[in-house]
Amino acid sequence: MWWQLAVTCIGLWLMFAPAALAFGRPAAESAWVSGPVVASIATIAMWSATRAFGRANIPFGAWLVLAPAFIDHPPQALANSMACGLLILVLGPRTGARRHRFGGGWPSLWRGDAQRAPGH
Repeated sequence: MWWQLAVTCIGLWLMFAPAALAFGRPAAESAWVSGPVVASIATIAMWSATRAFGRANIPFGAWLVLAPAFIDHPPQALANSMACGLLILVLGPRTGARRHRFGGGWPSLWRGDAQRAPGH
């Protein structure tokens, strides 16, 4: 779970980085859009039942790595975008050890592993 906390902090940093590092509008907009989404996904992925949702950060990490090729980034924005994107790609998809099993979801109905009520 610590990795999702780290990704949440990276998302928060992305929201404040344009002001802290004083970089221009196109690069700042990329960080302003990616930051809240990354932080939200990582926060949702902190719980055991939703841990796999952390994989939804993969496209945002990839965007942050590839954005300097498409959007004008000054040197400090380039370094920030690349570092944050790589950290998100490494830490975001981790799921950790599985401690609990949560019902199996809808597929459990057609796989036949859903527990039946007593007497059925």
